[in-house]
Amino acid sequence: MAGEVKGRIYEAITKVALELAIKGNRKGLKVLWHEQPDWISIEADLALGKSVNDIENLFMVTHSTLEGNSHKKFWRNEGEHFQWKVQGEKPIKCYDITFEASVKPALKKISDCIMDGTLMIPEQKYGKQLITFVSTKKKDFGSSDVSRYEHTKSLVDPKSAKYDKIFCELIKDYSKDLKKLTTKENKNLNSLWKILRKFNTSLSVIPSIKNTYVRNGIAKLILFDPSFRTLAYDSISKNDYLDVTDIPQYIFDLKLVEEDIVGYKIDDNYITDVINLLGKETCEYLILSIPSRMNDFLVALRAVGNLKIYTQFVIEHYNELIAPAGMKKWLIACYNDPSGIIPRKKKLYINPIDTWLFVYCMTLEKALKNKVLAYGISNLAADTGFPEIGKGGFIIPPFIHREKMPSDEILNAIAKVFSKKVKKIGNGKLESVEFITSMKKMLLQRQMYILNVYRYFDPIGDLIKKLLAENDIDFKQISMKMGSI
Repeated sequence: MAGEVKGRIYEAITKVALELAIKGNRKGLKVLWHEQPDWISIEADLALGKSVNDIENLFMVTHSTLEGNSHKKFWRNEGEHFQWKVQGEKPIKCYDITFEASVKPALKKISDCIMDGTLMIPEQKYGKQLITFVSTKKKDFGSSDVSRYEHTKSLVDPKSAKYDKIFCELIKDYSKDLKKLTTKENKNLNSLWKILRKFNTSLSVIPSIKNTYVRNGIAKLILFDPSFRTLAYDSISKNDYLDVTDIPQYIFDLKLVEEDIVGYKIDDNYITDVINLLGKETCEYLILSIPSRMNDFLVALRAVGNLKIYTQFVIEHYNELIAPAGMKKWLIACYNDPSGIIPRKKKLYINPIDTWLFVYCMTLEKALKNKVLAYGISNLAADTGFPEIGKGGFIIPPFIHREKMPSDEILNAIAKVFSKKVKKIGNGKLESVEFITSMKKMLLQRQMYILNVYRYFDPIGDLIKKLLAENDIDFKQISMKMGSI
């Protein structure tokens, strides 16, 4: 954790140095910190560009204290390097800035050959002083990206009470090196990037979808509550119709039934195939074997019909929710009583059991861009300045599932980010049919994805264990990873 904190401080210092380097530029360049263009799956450590989708220079800030682990960061950087060079409208010039450089010599040679430029801070005259300053005074920089950045700016501002003349000179020297770095370009590899860009945009043969996967079939079948599941088994096995009065509203919301001129039938190949393949008894055995936590996601999916009511709530409390204090108030209230904050006159399809307001706000950016990967926990971690949010699932999942409230500091940061998002979109767009439809689509995609990839959901493994036990074959489960037995 200490190493990660220092790494974020180095990024804040680099941001200030870059701002100094481009001060007064006529190209309209600005420093972008942990922002993600639409055309790439990762966010930049630091970048220079006119906007997030018009980047010219990318800076990968590396902080490595253990040479033995330096290969991990190297391969992560090279994966990013490839994307920045190949996936956008033009190759982005990429630079590697390394602090406290314990890097395997062979990896350094490779990096020097393929990057547009590298800057080894410990090898510069100001480097050791800069690193020592951070090591001895890292607590002064605060615990969030915002505080680290603001503190660094105050250290180089002669008008500030925190001004440090020596540190300011170090940053000026660092800034000069960054300015020189941006003029470098590795033209030797331009022909390679051209070939790779051609490969990246060429059409590939996409494998046909197979609808007989047991995992996908069970993942969708568990969406049915037990009583409707019984009706579904009969309908599929007898090729018979369902009575419309027996079909819950969420089945229509999830588009799992289809109407013809006679009546309604289950309209999902995954579900019909798994029932025809395994039969009712085995399907029920596998459903009873699912991890209990998956039930939380089932309720969220069945409650997708509540979205209009959730939207009405946001509209009615719009003026509160666009202020961080109001957003925090309602996030806490939703955590304490998800259905209780909805007026009784509003009839919910299914009473929510999660902190639905958090999930709603997390989905706003996705709905805006109609892209389920447009915003996630890693983005929230970057926006709040708390990288620990995106690590290990110890903060957000317990908050969503109402098991543990985040610290007050983190909740304040989340409320600030969410209130800005609500205000940016505006109440007019929030209640538009188009936006609500996009929200619904993104919520369904997110929840179905979680169900399908849930770590300990392994119906094939459960089926194998069932058959082994039924045939009196001794076995030993040696790993829970990926459901191996």
